[in-house]
Amino acid sequence: MVRGGRARALLRAGALLAAGALLAAGALLAAGAALLALGWRLGGAAAWRARGQAVPGRQLPLVFIGGVPRSGTTLMRAMLDAHPDVRCGQETRVVPRVLQMQQHWARSARERTRLEQAGVDKEVLDNAVAAFCLEVIVRHGEAAPRLCNKDPLVLEMGSYVLELFPNAKFIFMVRDGRATVHSIISRKVSVHAP
Repeated sequence: MVRGGRARALLRAGALLAAGALLAAGALLAAGAALLALGWRLGGAAAWRARGQAVPGRQLPLVFIGGVPRSGTTLMRAMLDAHPDVRCGQETRVVPRVLQMQQHWARSARERTRLEQAGVDKEVLDNAVAAFCLEVIVRHGEAAPRLCNKDPLVLEMGSYVLELFPNAKFIFMVRDGRATVHSIISRKVSVHAP
């Protein structure tokens, strides 16, 4: 049982998450998203969630920037970061790896069996992956009404990301292939899957 200051912090975070969820559903989407992000930052999903409920924050209007490395994703991130209501931050390289791990578990019969034996169904796994991704994105910088993740290879798992975050928006950067390859070679960038 949680006591004292931690309990009050969790209640405050729960109230912020609840208020953020209500506002996000209404006309004040930006204010609601900021409150939801702040509530997540203060107390996380533990603040209020029963089994069967989605992790708070999955309705946030997250923005994912992706594309082939050296295609302009960093420039797009810098332009979005210049807006006062958007915060992207640097590449984490963590989100694509977690998404790739989930895909491996979903494809492997042995891993699925292990998860089922542990009582981990698709809903639990999706909530866990979403909670982890939200922790990384929210704690990666200051709170803002629009949070953004810039990991070029995350769009490989775009359909799953959309399952996790139904209000997510995607920016897919496309650059002339010759210029992209020249940039990769001249800057000696290693390009591989997460």
